[in-house]
Amino acid sequence: MKELRISVLNGCGTPGLAEKVAKILLVAGLNVAKVGNAKRFDYKVTTIIFQKGYDSEAQIIGRKFGGNQRFSRVATIGGGEEISVIVGCDMR
Repeated sequence: MKELRISVLNGCGTPGLAEKVAKILLVAGLNVAKVGNAKRFDYKVTTIIFQKGYDSEAQIIGRKFGGNQRFSRVATIGGGEEISVIVGCDMR
């Protein structure tokens, strides 16, 4: 897998949820560059946003959570990460 930076954002509002998911990625040896809150807390399903060229990495990350995620390809992610995991209420 390419060297990449990942952000994990709480999109559900459940305290500690982003940290829990970030720990899963860290244990898998991935580089979690940022953990915090999403701009809103109404994500029902975890969404993996990824820059063009990181399709396979996004799919690998998605498989770590059971496979019910949504995926969205974007030109860039504002924080400089290549992949952003917005944790939805499905991960509670």
